[in-house]
Amino acid sequence: MSPRHSALDILLTLTYKGTRAVIIVGDDVDPEIETIYRNEIRENLGTGIPTRVVHVKLPLDEFKKNEIHHIFDEIVEEILEKKTESKKKASKKVTKKKKVTTRK
Repeated sequence: MSPRHSALDILLTLTYKGTRAVIIVGDDVDPEIETIYRNEIRENLGTGIPTRVVHVKLPLDEFKKNEIHHIFDEIVEEILEKKTESKKKASKKVTKKKKVTTRK
């Protein structure tokens, strides 16, 4: 296992079927690795999972902290929007009950 792919190896060993969103954190911009991560997420969780990528190098400056905070806010907002949409769809699927008449 190479250090470059260790995060992917960890990701693949975790159980994450109940995941509502994913934030991919990397230290360098690497489109190849990001594609691998995104494909794994799509295969295992589906296409409707909000996914963001953030590149972090330590120490974090104020700009990077704000960027991470903004990404987190966006992803939480998207999760809540999807949740309210699914509740609206569920309430619209009210089935009509048949009236049963009895004869005397």
